[in-house]
Amino acid sequence: MNHNNRKWIALLSLNLTVVAAAWVFQSSEAAPPNAPFANSVEQRNRMIQLLTESNQLLKEQNALLRSGKLQVQIAEKKK
Repeated sequence: MNHNNRKWIALLSLNLTVVAAAWVFQSSEAAPPNAPFANSVEQRNRMIQLLTESNQLLKEQNALLRSGKLQVQIAEKKK
């Protein structure tokens, strides 16, 4: 084998090693199943659900206040 062929073989081997290392590194860096951040769509849907529940509770509270059936008792705080 002459000197030029050895250079080409060494260069080709180096390139193959770099490509193989990049492929292995890329495949090992895949996102874990439990990503550190919540899914924004699920998060928005949960917030909408909580706001809807809060609105319902406020409507019930306002209805109770408007009904006149609410009785307030004042008690002194014990020390």
